[in-house]
Amino acid sequence: MLIHQSSKFINFSSVRFLSTTIPKAATLSRSTSTESAKNTSYNNSQYQNKENNSFRLSPDFGKNQDLPIDNEFKENLKKILFNFNAPIRYSFAYGSGVFAQKGYELKAKPMLDFIFAVSHSQHWHSLNLNKHRNHYSLMGSLGSRAVTILQDDFGAGIYFNPHIEMNGMEIKYGVISIDKMCKDLLDWETLYIAGRMHKPIKILQDDARVRLSQQVNLASALRTALLMLPKDFSEEQLYLTIAGISYEGDFRRYLGENPHKIKNIVSKQADAFKILYGELIEGFPNVSFVGNGNLQVTIQKFLVIK
Repeated sequence: MLIHQSSKFINFSSVRFLSTTIPKAATLSRSTSTESAKNTSYNNSQYQNKENNSFRLSPDFGKNQDLPIDNEFKENLKKILFNFNAPIRYSFAYGSGVFAQKGYELKAKPMLDFIFAVSHSQHWHSLNLNKHRNHYSLMGSLGSRAVTILQDDFGAGIYFNPHIEMNGMEIKYGVISIDKMCKDLLDWETLYIAGRMHKPIKILQDDARVRLSQQVNLASALRTALLMLPKDFSEEQLYLTIAGISYEGDFRRYLGENPHKIKNIVSKQADAFKILYGELIEGFPNVSFVGNGNLQVTIQKFLVIK
């Protein structure tokens, strides 16, 4: 299909927030008193404010994020979570072990990758160390506080335990605080977790706050890709551009990483990309499908009055 953008004029102060995609009630104002908070009402049907000023999303919001996979395989992935006593707020599986990538068909079954978002990292690691000390390197000997400092203060805010045998499968899991996850999804602070979530993932345990933040993240990726593409482009070009955003500046592209990795991902996961981004594309007033797998951007001129 061909895509058509009706405007390439972008207000850069709002690039990461797409008002046509995310309902206005996504940001709920906090009332100055308990009584006024109780009396506050929001007309937007996507959200309902609670007395504690939190929100819940309608079941249909962000349904594009729920990508289909084989039911039996999905249940096996969920069973992995049962091995952890420590509470997990949000989790997903990703990578070539979950979604096919070109070049892996004839190779040994790849490791399964998981991300766990938790409320309190140190408490989580304390509980997990008690049950799964063997999952950790020597860092685990220093205790949960040291592990959490390494996780939160260095790198992208994720602590990984790789090469773990569980339920007859080899897995790797990363732990991140839910606050850091949402901040990266909204602000692209490091683009590590946000970039990973630009591509297909299988959500195993959902959370309304993350779902909302992820919808903003997907809209931001789409808007950024449109800025990088010409007026006319194919769906494949769009998905290649989106998948490549998080790889820009990644030194692994030049040191041992498969140079065709982005194309390998998109070629085997095009249907999943279409589920993720299809409705978002239709929500952009300046982008249209023009047939034969192509899209087009319509350019409009704006008069700037100083």
